[in-house]
Amino acid sequence: METVHQPTPALLETSISHLHQESKNWVQEIELWRNEFSFFQKLLESIAPKAHAVEDKKQIDHFQHLITYFQGELLDRFAHDVRLHENYLQKLGREDSSFQDQPYREQHQKQKEQLAAFALDYRQYRQELFQFAEQYL
Repeated sequence: METVHQPTPALLETSISHLHQESKNWVQEIELWRNEFSFFQKLLESIAPKAHAVEDKKQIDHFQHLITYFQGELLDRFAHDVRLHENYLQKLGREDSSFQDQPYREQHQKQKEQLAAFALDYRQYRQELFQFAEQYL
């Protein structure tokens, strides 16, 4: 008779240090997005004087409103949430009590999903902006 070994959940889960590194990568990604949105704003400012059609002016306004929303609200919230998440991990690492990592993992997964969804929206935004801007360059 053959014995079947079931892997324990702990072996299947990603290490805390890997999750910590992933969070640090998110901070860098958020900063990159901020820089790119600043570039996108400058690009729109350079296009605006050349745009004479009402539809193009509306499109520029649309892109600028999204920049304001993405850069001024979403990225700030993401950066804040990631900092809190990392502070929580540091606090747990310093405590003498046993580390209950499940709440940390659940929050990490939630943030991962939010950032992945934003990354998709960001790529779509960037593609649309570049297609629009190309006609003015």
